Amino acid sequence: PIITDKAEPRDSNYQYNNVAFSTLIEYDAQGKLVWNWKTAGLYKNDRLYQQLKRNNSEFMDLHENSFAYNAKTNSIYLSLKNTNQILKIAYPGGKVERAYGLTITDTNNLFCDQHSCKVAGNGDLYLFSNNDCSNAGPQILLLKEPETAGQPLKKLWEYTLPPHLLSKEGITKRNGRIGGNVIELNDGDMFASMCEPYANLYIVNRQKQLLWSAILTHKEPVANTWEPTPQYKASIISDKEFNNMLWRKSGK
Repeated sequence: PIITDKAEPRDSNYQYNNVAFSTLIEYDAQGKLVWNWKTAGLYKNDRLYQQLKRNNSEFMDLHENSFAYNAKTNSIYLSLKNTNQILKIAYPGGKVERAYGLTITDTNNLFCDQHSCKVAGNGDLYLFSNNDCSNAGPQILLLKEPETAGQPLKKLWEYTLPPHLLSKEGITKRNGRIGGNVIELNDGDMFASMCEPYANLYIVNRQKQLLWSAILTHKEPVANTWEPTPQYKASIISDKEFNNMLWRKSGK
């Protein structure tokens, strides 16, 4: 789990008084703390603090919204939404081996306000990019790490849901896009739940064929109509997982 750590006070010359950092924590099966890693202390330069200035709040955070472990390389990938970054952290040493995103070069705008950074079956990275920094639509990205440090990620594959399929509920009610999720299925297809303010769920294959698409709705009791229901994040349950949950099996 990721839990919020104590906020650190900021200099009075800055717009924001506090920045919240988080801690990545590992427990064993008995609940004993065995490892932890903190983002506090990594971000002390002015340029990165400037990237946090997204609204008029007096309190801001890095928004560490997802992490993934790569067993082949013994490394953890941590997604920081509010700095448009992905950190590669050595496990268990804790050294930040690489930082992908706007801190490498401002022209490397592969993703923005990203969520659900994960490791694909072949070791590549994938994520859901809200693309809130541009007019482009939210998209799924499959990314390749460079062989040497200091180089940007390489985009291997992307998919954006066609505009005519997007639900429109709530777009005028919310400023910006929030949430989003993507999960690689066993056959390599991608399940995605769109970020707010959209209500779309879909599955797409690597040939960019839309295999399944739906819009989550709710019934308005007064108007007696079904309306799109934007969600922050949704997941998909495999057949085996569903059967285990339904029949309370052990999962073997």
